[in-house]
Amino acid sequence: MAKLVRKTVRVQKAWLKPSETPVELLKKLRKLLEKPERWTKGEYAKDTDGYRVGSCEKEAACFCLLGGIRRVVDGTEEEIEMKAAKALAKIALPKAASELEKNGVFYGSDVDYGSLLPTFNDAKKTKHRDVLKVIDKAIASLKASV
Repeated sequence: MAKLVRKTVRVQKAWLKPSETPVELLKKLRKLLEKPERWTKGEYAKDTDGYRVGSCEKEAACFCLLGGIRRVVDGTEEEIEMKAAKALAKIALPKAASELEKNGVFYGSDVDYGSLLPTFNDAKKTKHRDVLKVIDKAIASLKASV
């Protein structure tokens, strides 16, 4: 039994990327969603026929903002994912992000900024270019804060 546990720990460590930063994650997200056909609304991810699939499934062909984050995280530590989501939310929906902080809606020990991303992504007025602008501004914001 002890050997099995050790192997499991090794596998878990293999997929963690502790050196990856929120900026690197957002750059991957930008690349993933760069083409309009790779972005979607209403689901985290869809296949080429427009059916809902998991964002980490190989059939996934297009992603919403949060589904894209989940796809590019690919084992990154949750803390990095939350920092990236926070940067995006503060750019996309600054008033809502501020309210979320004031009201203390938490995911684990962090405010759940990821919950705001579908609101922005799926809004009728949000276009593909708006999503890319938010990603670019979030990257710039994170770089400036270092």
